[in-house]
Amino acid sequence: MPLLMPCEPGLPRRIDQAWAREHAIAAAAGPVPLLDHDRLQAGDAAGALAWTALPPAGAVLAYRGWMVRPQGIALLADALRQRGLRLLTGPDDYRMCHLLPGTLDALAPWSARTVLVPVGELDRLADALAGFGNRALVVKDWVKSQAGLWAEACFIPDAADTAAALRVVNRFMELQGADLEGGIALREWTPLVQAAGRAVEWRCFVVGGTPLPPFRRDDGPLDDLPVPGSELLLTAASTVPCPFWTMDWALHEDGRHMILEAGDGGVSAVPDHVDPASILRAVLKLTL
Repeated sequence: MPLLMPCEPGLPRRIDQAWAREHAIAAAAGPVPLLDHDRLQAGDAAGALAWTALPPAGAVLAYRGWMVRPQGIALLADALRQRGLRLLTGPDDYRMCHLLPGTLDALAPWSARTVLVPVGELDRLADALAGFGNRALVVKDWVKSQAGLWAEACFIPDAADTAAALRVVNRFMELQGADLEGGIALREWTPLVQAAGRAVEWRCFVVGGTPLPPFRRDDGPLDDLPVPGSELLLTAASTVPCPFWTMDWALHEDGRHMILEAGDGGVSAVPDHVDPASILRAVLKLTL
């Protein structure tokens, strides 16, 4: 199967065990080339592929593995191009779905109001906060949040309390450090339906413009919560012209389904309680 997956660190011919389940499915359809994710992250795409048995020129490969910074995908695409190969999700498509600004306008009808403050414009943070009045906000960068430190580095109860809000933002930036991606995103907090103290979320993979059936991201008991419908998923999916990406949905307390975020399909996880075979088969069809 024309997937490109990460090897175990230091063992270039062995699949990273975190991806062993999907590798076994893919390998049943043919050889699966492996790359060194650490070397790719370090900017050495040629070294990342040094031990890789790649398919013949003309093939299309879909990356499936750990998150990579956009510049790493650009280097990987270039290294493969030099060997006559093409990456299914190229640098532009990867940036579109991996970084928040790429799909922000397209998915706005189903998303919380969001204001972006790029790294070079952080002196605008106070003005950006003022635009939300006294609403509650969530802080993240263009890829990640610090939701595990909710009160300390993620949640702003009142945007009008500028000093307290900036403490949360500054703590978030401190924790992100060199991994801060793009800038600060201020998103209006929305009350979501919860189960066991956490918002109920569904992930939907979109392959070749077709949304696959969504699945619960948690493995809690089945309930009667309404799943995002096929027409809704298709309408949202049609706004983003990427070959392989994901939408994460939740249910607002008022009954509306909302998109929490989009992501690149190659680096979006499939939880253990979900069989990834149908996703991998759909990706295979795109690469043939």
